[in-house]
Amino acid sequence: RYIPGVMVFWNAMRHHFNVDNNYVKKKLGLILFPKQNSWKRMTIGGPSHDNAPLQGGVTSPKKNASNLPPVQDVNAPDLYIPIMAFTTYVVMIGLLKGTVGEFTPDVLSQVMMSSLFMEFLQVLAIRVGFSLTRVPPENISSMDILSWSFYKYVGLCLTTLSYIFAGQLAYYIVLLYTSLALAWFYMCTFKDLYGGAFRLAADQKYFLFAVSAVQPVLMYWMSSYP
Repeated sequence: RYIPGVMVFWNAMRHHFNVDNNYVKKKLGLILFPKQNSWKRMTIGGPSHDNAPLQGGVTSPKKNASNLPPVQDVNAPDLYIPIMAFTTYVVMIGLLKGTVGEFTPDVLSQVMMSSLFMEFLQVLAIRVGFSLTRVPPENISSMDILSWSFYKYVGLCLTTLSYIFAGQLAYYIVLLYTSLALAWFYMCTFKDLYGGAFRLAADQKYFLFAVSAVQPVLMYWMSSYP
């Protein structure tokens, strides 16, 4: 209460960890099979982007609207799945290194630090990109972007698992599918922040495409096993 910003951060953390088993199952299914009728974030009282579009293709959010937590909205980003997937990915890389006799105590920390640094750069780039392409600050938060960025580790866990137990061919098949699924998930999720594809300005379309297209490249780089 006495430290500025602490309560804001704490409330944001509580919001992003407010999940249940039903949400986790639906969200994992949505990440791997990104197809549904609506990608709109829900707020208390209704969807958050139902108003008319503003100039530049951006929809203004309802004033004083509060996004529903993940437990009540499958389109809401969470931090439970990203943290669990990231931790599992780091452990599985350690297991993979062990199967080829290359595991050392430093492997886990090296994988963790390099991955976190890459995620920091991606979150920063997406945040700057959203600002430059005129997404209203009320539509997103850095915590949301962090959650979206870490969803790639769901696919990376499956990719690593397929490499360990089924070999290189299965690895390429799973990598191709999960990376393209993630790219489409990003495309659909981020598109709603601008109010829909038909409302996008040219720079917004280019940015949306660039963020989605780079995901398969990042996933390939992060899963290039020896």
